[in-house]
Amino acid sequence: MDFTYTTLLYILLGTVLKEKQKTKRKVWARKWLLRRKQKGCYEIVMKELALEDAEGYRRWLCMDTATFEFLLTMVTPYISGKDTNMWKTITPGEKLAVTLRYLASGETQSSLAYQFRISQNTISGILKLVCSALVTVLKNIHLCFPSSKAEWAAISAAFDNMWQFPMCVGALDGKHVKISPLALYATITKVTLVLS
Repeated sequence: MDFTYTTLLYILLGTVLKEKQKTKRKVWARKWLLRRKQKGCYEIVMKELALEDAEGYRRWLCMDTATFEFLLTMVTPYISGKDTNMWKTITPGEKLAVTLRYLASGETQSSLAYQFRISQNTISGILKLVCSALVTVLKNIHLCFPSSKAEWAAISAAFDNMWQFPMCVGALDGKHVKISPLALYATITKVTLVLS
């Protein structure tokens, strides 16, 4: 019995000592990340492009400043953070700009981290948060599923008129989208039933 208790005591002491020996973080944030407000892409490049080169701004984010500001006002309630004693939160404008740049260019998160001076793991969280907010605010406007034969026919006519692509009711471009064959078949069947 005493041997068992002594063994358990040594194991517990060893665990406690190992936890105390863990090294503390040497740096809370890398110094170059702390200069985001002075030298970051959002503060320098985006503001210069907005003031001096509207076409460059549009090409860089694939939208003009008015559209960016409109989207920003819509998603701000969903993506705003609160400042703490430890750090200032990343502004909603920066979060939206990082996400739109990621979606527009397909750049890697590590590349965006260097451009915007935001750590890669933070960018990963920002992308999920902002994309979720964009879906929330835009789904009723842009993701409406047509409910009648006339709406489907109007969409098809618009594609034929604009692109000379008859019998088309939608298009995807710019990103690889995984499509389940069963889901695609179900959607095509549903569309066929509506149109017939």
